[in-house]
Amino acid sequence: MSTSQIRQWHTWLLGWLNHLLGHAPLALMVLLAIASFAIFKQGPLVLFESSPATENQSAGYFLNQFTATEYTQEGKARTTLLGQQAEHPMGAKEMHIEQLSFSADSERTHYLGSARKGLVQDDGKQFTLTSHVVIDKTTPTGGTTHFEGERMVFNANPDTITSDTPVRIQNGKNTFTANSLRYQSADQQIRLNGRVKMTLERR
Repeated sequence: MSTSQIRQWHTWLLGWLNHLLGHAPLALMVLLAIASFAIFKQGPLVLFESSPATENQSAGYFLNQFTATEYTQEGKARTTLLGQQAEHPMGAKEMHIEQLSFSADSERTHYLGSARKGLVQDDGKQFTLTSHVVIDKTTPTGGTTHFEGERMVFNANPDTITSDTPVRIQNGKNTFTANSLRYQSADQQIRLNGRVKMTLERR
C-alpha cells in the first residue's frame, strides 16, 4: 500500500469516527427510549403511590392557666371554665383539661364542679369529669347537694348529672351512696342504682 493510499485510508477513518461521535448522544437517547418503553410495557402503571391515611394526632393548640366564659344573649355568664393545662387535638371536637374547675348557671340552679381531668365538648354543653370529681348543686332557696365520685358527666341545658361508677351524695346531713346515679334538673329528682345506702338525719 502506497503512502498516498495510507493517508486516504487514515483520513476516511478519522472522518467516520468524527461522524459517529457527533451522533452518539442522539443514538444513546434512542436506545434509552427503547429500553424505557420495553420496561413500561412489562410493568404495571403506577401514577401515585401513597401510604394508608392516618389520623393526625398532633395538637391543634395548647392552653396554660386559662379561663373561658360562655355568655347568654343577655350578656350574663352561663358557664365559666378554668384549667391548669389544656390540649385540643387537631380535628377533634373536644378539649382535654388538667385540674379542671367550672361554674354553670341555669334558670333555677347554680353548679360548681372540679376534677383532676376533664373532657369538654367544643359547644360547652358536656363535661366528662374523671378522678376526684366534686359537683355542688345549689338552688335559689339555698339548699346544696354535694356529689362525689371518680367519673361523672355534666350536661348543660337541660342540666343533668350522670355517673356509671360509685358515687357519694350529701344533702344537708343526709348521705347516700350508690353504684350509679342520674340527676335531672327538669324534675329535680336523683335516681340511684346499685347497692344504695342511706344515712338520714334524725329529727
